[in-house]
Amino acid sequence: HLPLMGFLRGEWYYRDQFFLNQDLDPNVVQPPVNLLNLRAGFRGIDDRWAVTFWSENVTNAGYHVIAFDIPLHNGYAGVVAPPRTYGVTVRIKF
Repeated sequence: HLPLMGFLRGEWYYRDQFFLNQDLDPNVVQPPVNLLNLRAGFRGIDDRWAVTFWSENVTNAGYHVIAFDIPLHNGYAGVVAPPRTYGVTVRIKF
């Protein structure tokens, strides 16, 4: 029998409205967004191993991390943040 410890972790982030570029162009403002990450798993009582199930951006919030204007094309471009991701992490200490 293996002595186990279970764990749960939730992370909530609120990001207020902010400019996505350095010239403070009002056309590239990111509205406020709420982000939720969750983790659950179990580990050995000696903390030598652990298995973690995780998900980031659980609500699949769509938002940009950076944007900039393209003057020659009268437009804008941006980088979208990653969508919901999930996985399993196995950790063993030697």
